[in-house]
Amino acid sequence: MRKNVCHIILGFWLLCMAAGLAHAQSSGSDFAASRPRLEFSTFKGGMGQLFESVISEAYSRLGYDIVIDHFPAQRALVMANEGLVDGEAGRVAVIEEHNHNLIRVPTPIYINTVVAYGRKGAYDPKSGWKGLGTCKVGTVLGYKFIESKTRGVRRAQVTSYTQLFDMLMADRVDVVVAERLESLEAYKGCDHSCMHMLSPPLAQKPMYHYLHKRHASLVPAVNKVLMEMYEDGTMAAIHEKHGVQLSAQ
Repeated sequence: MRKNVCHIILGFWLLCMAAGLAHAQSSGSDFAASRPRLEFSTFKGGMGQLFESVISEAYSRLGYDIVIDHFPAQRALVMANEGLVDGEAGRVAVIEEHNHNLIRVPTPIYINTVVAYGRKGAYDPKSGWKGLGTCKVGTVLGYKFIESKTRGVRRAQVTSYTQLFDMLMADRVDVVVAERLESLEAYKGCDHSCMHMLSPPLAQKPMYHYLHKRHASLVPAVNKVLMEMYEDGTMAAIHEKHGVQLSAQ
């Protein structure tokens, strides 16, 4: 009888311990699930991947989980400005002219390099943007700085760099104007015997992270973290991982 009572007490104690452990695990899961989450849109391709790495690190330091959605450039901007996501991972400042719901975080996250591709002799990049006036120019839809600089010239716009280089190879455009990092993957698949990346670049422009205006209060904290990432070497390490030398930009 005494032995049975001991077994009952031991069983009850083990049951209580199991229940307590389950509660602790549940509480831990609830705590993890309560970590705030933000969602940002960005480009497809190399530049978007770089932005994802930078923004993920920045918000992790602030205690946020983030989701990055990769879209064609124009769609990514529309979604951010309309508040369908919490902001844009990275854009040039020219977008502010028509997208008034987005607030810039002042510290740049990348310096983009705009280059021209073409057949030898089709265009002299030393003549700059003005020299494009005699050419039919191909660009990707949604890259607002490039669109603003090629407005008024004969221009064909498509939704991908693969389409753009196909047009160049088929002589449907004379010159392709593109962001260097973003266009490199498509360019690598082309026949380089008859088309080249031309030098010098047409422009270099800083790109910034943007938050939808409903998150305006977050801007100072995000900016502080981005500055810290420059100071502690994290920003340079992320850029190097994506094949971009921060000091060379």
